[in-house]
Amino acid sequence: MKRYNALIGDLPSKKTQVSVLSELDELLRTQYLGEIEAARVTTSGLKGYMDGLGDENARYLTADEYERFLQTESGVYHGAGIEVRFESSLSALVVTSIDRASSAYRQGIRVGDGILAVDTQAVTAANADALTKKLLETLPQSVQVRVKGADETEAVVVTIEKTYRADAIEEAIEGTVGYLRIRGFFENTPSLVKEGLDCLLSQGAAAIIVDLRGCESYGYDSCAKTLDLFVPAAADPATPMFSAVNKARETVRTYTSDGQGVTLPVAVLIDRNTKGAAELFACDLRDFGVAVLVGEKTAGVGVLREVFRLDSADAVLLPVASVKPYKSESFHGVGVSPDETVSLSESARKRLDSLSRTLDAQFLKAVEALGVAPAAAPPAEPSSEPASEEAASGEETTAEQETQAEATAEAPQDTTE
Repeated sequence: MKRYNALIGDLPSKKTQVSVLSELDELLRTQYLGEIEAARVTTSGLKGYMDGLGDENARYLTADEYERFLQTESGVYHGAGIEVRFESSLSALVVTSIDRASSAYRQGIRVGDGILAVDTQAVTAANADALTKKLLETLPQSVQVRVKGADETEAVVVTIEKTYRADAIEEAIEGTVGYLRIRGFFENTPSLVKEGLDCLLSQGAAAIIVDLRGCESYGYDSCAKTLDLFVPAAADPATPMFSAVNKARETVRTYTSDGQGVTLPVAVLIDRNTKGAAELFACDLRDFGVAVLVGEKTAGVGVLREVFRLDSADAVLLPVASVKPYKSESFHGVGVSPDETVSLSESARKRLDSLSRTLDAQFLKAVEALGVAPAAAPPAEPSSEPASEEAASGEETTAEQETQAEATAEAPQDTTE
C-alpha cells in the first residue's frame, strides 16, 4: 500500500514532466531550422535524465559503453595509458605520466620522453591539441608515434595499442619490506595476491606495504576473498567482514572471514583516488587491527553498484546498496582517513608509476610506521669526469633534488589527522 500511495502521489510530477517534454518536442519539430536525429536526441535526453541525479555512480550506458564498462570492470582498459603536455622548445608532446601496464610502457616509452610525431604528422604548436586528442582518445584503436628518449639522440617509431589489460598486482622486495601494489579487484586478484605474498615471505619479508593509491575498483566479491588472506576470523562469527544494505535497510550481501590472516605488520598506502572496494579493503584491515593507513583521505565511494540491461540493449548503472565495513561507519561521502597523513605534489602524483621509492614520501612514511628498514641505496660510483665548477661550488641543483622537492612540496608529511 505504501508503494501504491507513493506512486499515486508522484503522478502530478510525472504528468508535468511528460507535458514539458511534449511541448519541447513540438517546438523543435515546428521551429528548429536544422535536422533532428531522433536516436541521438533520445540517448542524450536519457543521459541527461541520469545526470540530473548528480551522482557519478549513476550513469546511462549505450550498448557500446556497456560492453566497454564490463571490460573495464574485468581489468581491460581503453586508451593510450599516458598523459602528455606540449613543450614548444622541443616541438614535442612530453610524457608526464604512464601506466606500466599500457602498450606504451611495454614499447619502452617512459616519463620525460618526447613524442615528435603522431601517425607521421610532426608535432607543432598549431596541431599539438589535435594530436594530443588523437593520441589519448580511445579511437583509433592504435596509433603510431615517433618518440625520442630524454637522454637519447635518435628517435624511434613505435605503435601504441589503445586496449590493454592492467596487471592486478605488482610485487617487489625492498630490504625486509615486501611491497604489493593492487591495481584493481578483479576475478584473479585473490590468487595473484596469494602468490605475491608467498613470494615475498619466501624472500624474507618482515613487513608488508600494500599500495592502493589510484585504485578504483568495485569488485567486492574479489575484495572479500583478498581480505580473507590478511584478516583473521572475526571475534564474533556472526559479524561479517562487511555487508551491503539497500534503500529498504535490508542486508543484501554479507561477507565473512575464515582465514588465519597475516602475522606480519602491514601498512596500506591510500590517496584521494582510492575508491570503492579499495577503500573498503583499507578500512577493514584497520578495523581488524591488521594495518596502519598512510597517505591521504580516500574518495569516499562506499556503494555497491549494479547494472540493469534495458530492452534497447542499453543499460543503466545504479548504486543499489551502501557498504558497511567490519566496525567503522559507512565511508560513503566522507572517505577513509589515514593514520599518518602524507601528501604528494601533483607532479609527483602523476609520476607515481615511475617515482623512485627513495623519493616517495608516502612509502617512506609507511616504512617508518612499520619500524623496519628498506634496502639501502647503492653507493654512487666514482665519476671519471672532473667535477664542474658549479658542482664543486655546490650551487648546481641536481634533477634528483628537484624531483624530491616536487614530491614533498605540498602538505606537511608527518601530521596525523
